[in-house]
This record gives sequence, structure tokens and C-alpha cells, in this order.
Amino acid sequence: MATTRTMTTLARLLGATLIAAPLAAGLSAGAAHAATSAPTLTQLLPTALVSGYARTANSVAVSGNTAIVGSIGDNAAYVFVKTATGWAQQARLTAPDAATNDLFGSAVTIHGNTILVGAPGHVAADCNATPNQQTGAVYEFDRSGAAWKELASIGCSLAGDKLGASVSFDGMNAVLGAPGANQNTGAAYLFHEITPGDWQQQQILRADDGQPGAAFGSSVSISGTTALAGAPGAAVTFKRNGDTSVTAAGAGAAYTFVATGQPVKSGAAWAEQTRLTAPTPTTGAQFGASVSLNGNLALIGAPFDKNGASAGAAYLATRNATTGWGFPVALTTPSGANQFGGSVSLASAGGQTTAVVGDYGAQAAFVYNGSGTTLMLSNTLRQAGALGLGSAVATDGTTAVLGAIYGANYQGSAYATQIGAVAPAPVRVIATVNDTDPSLVYSGSGWGYYGGRPASVNDLDNDVHATTNNGDAVSYTFTGTGVSYITEKSVDEGKVKVYIDGAYKATVNANSTAHNMGGQTLYSISGLPAGSHTIKLVKKSGVYMLLDAFQVR
Repeated sequence: MATTRTMTTLARLLGATLIAAPLAAGLSAGAAHAATSAPTLTQLLPTALVSGYARTANSVAVSGNTAIVGSIGDNAAYVFVKTATGWAQQARLTAPDAATNDLFGSAVTIHGNTILVGAPGHVAADCNATPNQQTGAVYEFDRSGAAWKELASIGCSLAGDKLGASVSFDGMNAVLGAPGANQNTGAAYLFHEITPGDWQQQQILRADDGQPGAAFGSSVSISGTTALAGAPGAAVTFKRNGDTSVTAAGAGAAYTFVATGQPVKSGAAWAEQTRLTAPTPTTGAQFGASVSLNGNLALIGAPFDKNGASAGAAYLATRNATTGWGFPVALTTPSGANQFGGSVSLASAGGQTTAVVGDYGAQAAFVYNGSGTTLMLSNTLRQAGALGLGSAVATDGTTAVLGAIYGANYQGSAYATQIGAVAPAPVRVIATVNDTDPSLVYSGSGWGYYGGRPASVNDLDNDVHATTNNGDAVSYTFTGTGVSYITEKSVDEGKVKVYIDGAYKATVNANSTAHNMGGQTLYSISGLPAGSHTIKLVKKSGVYMLLDAFQVR
């Protein structure tokens, strides 16, 4: 299950402050939301906290009727179980070799009856650690009946690695973040559990373009044969206005890895698959500060991304079996957001996909629901007096657990709520406009009409317009709050510049290793002010630029 820990914890670990959008095919993040009543939040407050300023709930996890609440100030993790009469504390977990500054509880994860707890401040004597240089450690606890027992300490990293700043476990493999490795370049350790308490290190994951200060491994998630790691401090170089190279320091990135070769359970090798970034990287956005993986969906937080008057963003990316990971698209950012995306969690249950996004600055968490890859805002979770609510979030698709690191008179507290599978309102599509619509304005001499396309290509009305001339353009003026550009992807297509109301927004790439894949949503934007807007597409490269349709919301 996806888990999170706070940005404040990460900054303390690294000793410094860590220095939007094309839409993948079939992926949507509509602004419409279901009118649902706010769920009731139940407080999960540990008993007998040792520290008065415990920073409880800096990390949380949930699976079924069991929730885990980390408490770095108390050097503990608390287990709560839900019974017929409500939630009750079942256990207080601590490390057998605990020391004052271990930060035990910085990260927690649960799968079935197994819990992993990260202690990135731990100095492991058996790892030949330099005094005061945090190697970090991760501890396994297993449950038998109602009793929990510590079975193992996992991993033996190098001085300064801070192993256990993030943890994720899917029942077979665990990925453990070590963002301090190699001058905060960062790494992630991948382990396979042979039998309970018996772990075998498979590989150390690193970004192919690793850079000091990137803090790769600050957030991690694993799902089957895929692992995801965030590097919120990474600098990202991209093309501004499609031409000029610009480097955004601390824009952040997230990296996917896949198991190759042998079956994953028997010691597979893992290789980097994709580097994901925000469509328009922003200096200091910290894309990758939080990540969550669920099958072919990845949710990535960027809590300092600028979004108009609001701050923060959460991006959803989807993987296609043929084309790989598509462009991340921003979920609808709520009004008044402030560090939206500092924590994220993604899960599926009952045929529904649920995303929970924490906003520590706004002291709230936001629930998005949908089927497949269409997620819409369905609820806002707040609680009076829960200071810092949203500092950590976790969901299993049915239950959400939220951290409020300064709640309960600054001790910190967690809250649980049943979110179920809320049926979201569908995306309100105002119109789908074919390439032959007379309101479209084509400019340039290279445009031609191609009708009678094979039905297998999946073009609307089996036709497209295409041009071979760089600089040729097509414009469409619409009334609504959003628009999508639908086209084909193919081996002979290239890049297209996108403008909204005269302002450059992105350069998207229609090139593919496969031929004539129609129905691809290459660019989408939502949340525009209601009214009249114009989208303009300009051919930049490749043999062809195609237009199949625009979809207006």
C-alpha cells in the first residue's frame, strides 16, 4: 500500500531545503466532481506518548482494518485496528537498538501482517558507520494473532545514505529509499523477501542521470514488476517556447524501473524505464516529493509547483503496453491550495481507482475517484483543530488515513475515514469537433484532407487533416473551461507546439515506434476560466503533423 512521510521530515534528513500539461491517451483529470457529503474523521491518537512534541503521524499506512502511524519524535510506530466498535490501538512498535535521533517512524508501509518501518537517522554499528553519519535502517515487524514481533533489520547502507527515509512493500519485494547517498544524489535499495525475516538484496537503484542534491529515493513505491522513485531536488533541462534550453533547479523528477530477465521472485535485474517530469518544469517545484504506484498508474506530487494563485500540484501518468509511460497530467488543483501534493496515495478497490492528495499548507486532504484512468475530485477532508492535516496520507481504496503532524496540542495525530468507492460525476464533454468542422482555421500551404482511413486506426469519422510544412498551423476558438488535442501517433510524425489564447503552453511529441495509432490525446488543459478561448497548434518537426479532433469541456 502506498505510504507517505512529511516534507519537513525530508528537509531535516537532508539538512537543507530541497531546491504542467500534455495528457496521455485515455487519461483524464476533469474538474467536475460528485456532490458528496464530507466523511466523518475518526482520530487515531496513540496512548502514552513519550515525547510531548512527538510529531506523530508524520507517516501513515493502511491496509484493510489495520492502520500504522509513525511518530519520529517518539521513535515509534503505532498500530491501530478497526473493530465493530471503532478504531483502537493494538501495538506500539520500537526498534530493539533504538537511539535518540534514529527518526524511527519516518516512513511506514504495511502488507497483510507485515509492517516495515524506516529509521533514516540510525547509525548502524555493524555497517562500519562513521560516528554521527546516518546510515539508516529499516525494520520488519510481523503479526501473529494480535501480537507484533520484530523479525529483522533490513539493509546495510553507507554512511550518510539515510536508508529508510521512504519504504514500500508489495508482499514480495521492498524498495527502501536512501536519499542521502552519494552527496544527496540518492539511491533506493531493492530487496526480495525469501521467507519472513529473511531478505535478499537484489539491486541498488539509481537514476541514470543522477546528480548531487537530487535526493533520489526521497519517495518510493512498488507494484509488482515496477518500482517508482522520486528525486524532488533534481534539476531539469527543457525547451522553453520549443527552442531555448532552460534548466529549472529543484524542479524534480520521478523514475520508473522494471524487472527484466528472470521472474521477479527469483532475483530479477531491474532497469530504469522512464524519467517523468512535469510538462513545464518549474524551479523549486519538487516534483517527486511524493509518489504512489498502482499497476499502470503513477501519482506524483509537486508541492511547490506554481498553479496560478494556488501552490502545488499532483500529476497522474499512465502506462500503455505499446507506447510506455505517457505525459503526466495535473489533477484539478483545489482553490486555495498550498503545498498540494506534499503527500499522495493511489489505490484501487471495487472497480474504482482512488487518489488521496494531502495539502499540509491548506490543512486538508482531497479525494479523487474514478474508473480506469479518469479521476475527478469527489471530496475534501478537513478537521477542526487538526493542524497540519495532510502532512501524510494513505489509502487502500476503501479507507483513508491522514496525518496531522501538529494536531492534538502539537503532539501530532492521525485521522481515519471510510471513503469507499464514491461514484464520480462523468467528465462533462461539451463537444467533440472533427477536423472537418468549418470553425477550424488552417493556415499554411501544406494542409490536406485524408478521408476513408481504416477503422482500425481509430480516427474520428475515419479522417484527418495533415500537413508536411513546418510552421503550418491550425486554430480553434471554443467556449468552455478545457480542451484536448486528439490525433494519431506514428513513426513519421514529430513535435507540435501548443498555444492557448496566444500563450505558449507546451511542445508535444507525436512520434512513435508504431504506425498510425489513432485516438491519442496528445495535449489537454483544464481549469480555464469559463468563456471563450483559442487553441493553436503549430507544426515544429517530423514529416507530418495530423489533426483528428478537438474535445471541448
